[in-house]
Amino acid sequence: MNDGSATDYSSEMPAMETNGGNLASSQTAEIVVVPQVIYQSPPASSDVESETDNECAPCFRTLGDYLQLSTFIFIYLAASVVCFSLLRHQISGNKTTGVLDAFYFTYILMTSVGYGDLIPNSTLSILLATLFAILGMLLYGGLYGLLAEMLSSAQEALESDDSEEVQWDKKLMKSCLTEWGKKLMKILLKAWGKKSMNNLLKACGKKLMKNLKAWGVLAFYFVLHMAIGIPVMVSVENLDFVHAFYCINATLISVGSDNCFSTKSGRIFALFWIPQGVFIITFLLFKFTELYTQRRETTLVKMALEKKMTPRDLEVADLDGDGYVTRAEFILYMLNEMEKLRREDIEPIIEEYQRLDVNTIGRLRTRGLLTSDGGNQTSLSKPLRPSYKTIPIPSLVQRRKIADYFPWCQTSFDLWKIITILSIYLGAGTAFFYLARDHISGTKTNNILDALFFTLVLTTSVGYGDLSPNGTLAILLSSLFSLLGRFLITVVLSMGAYVLVKQPLGKFWRKTTTSPEHKQSNKVRNKIIAMVILFLVHMAVGTAILISIEDLDFIHAFYCISVTITSAGSHQCFSTKRGRVLALSWILLGTIYKGYVLFIFTELYTQRTHRHLERKTITTTTLADLEAADLDRDGVIAPAEYILHKLKQKGKIDGKDEAPIVERFAILDVDKTVQFANEASRKKQKTTQVSNTQIEDKTAGYRYDKIS
Repeated sequence: MNDGSATDYSSEMPAMETNGGNLASSQTAEIVVVPQVIYQSPPASSDVESETDNECAPCFRTLGDYLQLSTFIFIYLAASVVCFSLLRHQISGNKTTGVLDAFYFTYILMTSVGYGDLIPNSTLSILLATLFAILGMLLYGGLYGLLAEMLSSAQEALESDDSEEVQWDKKLMKSCLTEWGKKLMKILLKAWGKKSMNNLLKACGKKLMKNLKAWGVLAFYFVLHMAIGIPVMVSVENLDFVHAFYCINATLISVGSDNCFSTKSGRIFALFWIPQGVFIITFLLFKFTELYTQRRETTLVKMALEKKMTPRDLEVADLDGDGYVTRAEFILYMLNEMEKLRREDIEPIIEEYQRLDVNTIGRLRTRGLLTSDGGNQTSLSKPLRPSYKTIPIPSLVQRRKIADYFPWCQTSFDLWKIITILSIYLGAGTAFFYLARDHISGTKTNNILDALFFTLVLTTSVGYGDLSPNGTLAILLSSLFSLLGRFLITVVLSMGAYVLVKQPLGKFWRKTTTSPEHKQSNKVRNKIIAMVILFLVHMAVGTAILISIEDLDFIHAFYCISVTITSAGSHQCFSTKRGRVLALSWILLGTIYKGYVLFIFTELYTQRTHRHLERKTITTTTLADLEAADLDRDGVIAPAEYILHKLKQKGKIDGKDEAPIVERFAILDVDKTVQFANEASRKKQKTTQVSNTQIEDKTAGYRYDKIS
């Protein structure tokens, strides 16, 4: 987006240079021939968009999102605290202060930690606990979506080379808040009118119908889960409808499950129904993330297309610095404004272009660059300079593997790895807890079944309820397996995130050829190190504080802090007033950390899949590949054309991304020359302008009629 004069776009759009010079510049003198058409900007009042509007647009969107979610959370907390304060006598457990207990009970309902020593013991309190747990789950899903977006934006800012972008500008923030307040007041004033209200209701109705299909699938799974689970619990566990409804909800919201599965038949049923609940909650979390991501992309596209083009924007869009913005350059510029491009996507393409540009003049000629050497292999037609290495050119017709035609085969291997690890985890957990069965209290059925059930509920963070560890060995094993289970489930959820984007990537596999491999970086290692450090700090500080205020030994304090991350239950951990005050902050930190770990695992898995795809699509170049990169069919491949073609091959962009940008370009290209001039850049040019009859550079043999 246009950030005014303070933003350096060179950090966002990688510079295309060879041997220290611009890709479009020859080592001697470049001859550039273009139509003598200068793009004249209308008066500043109609064309130049105010810097405050351009810079504050992201601020409006972010403030609006957080204001809306904060309002819902405030209403949720206020209503639940009032309800549970009035019903405090219907909740059993260690009590401290009425309002604090109600706030604590609400808080752990929302974050799904498991309330432990505070348990609802009446029909009304159970129904309210179920209601607020479900509402808290929905709010947490919204918070998770915003958290993922915030972490992504923060990471992009930190990885940027422009340090000025990361710094806060107090004047800009003040102007953003002022403009946002004015726009909010205008919206509120307009909403009082009948026509405005009718239009608002119609718009909401259209949006609701648009999302009805997507949310209908989730609603179907939820109703099916409840409709089957409740009758089974009534018949198997001999519960009434209210308690059966509560227990089935516990498999969804990861709160409690005390005295729910206490018979042999009930625990066999739980082995199947708890994973079903985890699947539904996972679907909900990723649905929230997907909706936030789609809305963010839609907003960025709309802002980029509606933004007025300023002379500075044209200068940034002129990637090769020749004074003219071609269609391919304009498309790349707009895609960058829409945040659809990343530095790591473009840099390897530029490196490949530089290796193909053997004459280092910033242009490739399709005819004559590659010639047949008598067989299926092709080679470069001109001798390479000593500073370049020979590029291996593959056969034009290559034998394909099955995975090239069936992208899902690539994930099947990862799926089998996850199944293997999960089987080893459950087997080891069952064996250990079977040996430590005398250190686990609760209603016992079959020793092996009880051990497997205990391991499973630790893995899925439902809360073990009536089965709880009561010995040092069992507590240590519970802490270990609950932490391992959380990370294992996180990896599984990361695979679920890949499924959402697998289809757009997979459809390009059969078309692609390859380019240079990515350079290995320390980004992955740094993220993992940061994740480990945050975990150690959370555990060390929390354990030390809990030992001092709850009078626990080290093992029990460590166990209680671990459950703030794993959601495996927190009974008898925070039973004093000071302990529950600590829990209010530490449970929140553990919940945020869970979201952070989920986001990191998702990103790492997606990046690894992208690297695998790019290794298959970026190592060699064929003649057909170069011909396809010549978008305007003039026999010359400009850098922007080659980058755009490779991005399409890798599945980073498609026709839907390009179509609205081409329409916008057609509006700016008033003379239909498939390019328009950037007068500011042209004044800086030191190249020689000649007529259309003097177009050929005899040394390089390249033609510069019109670059589009």
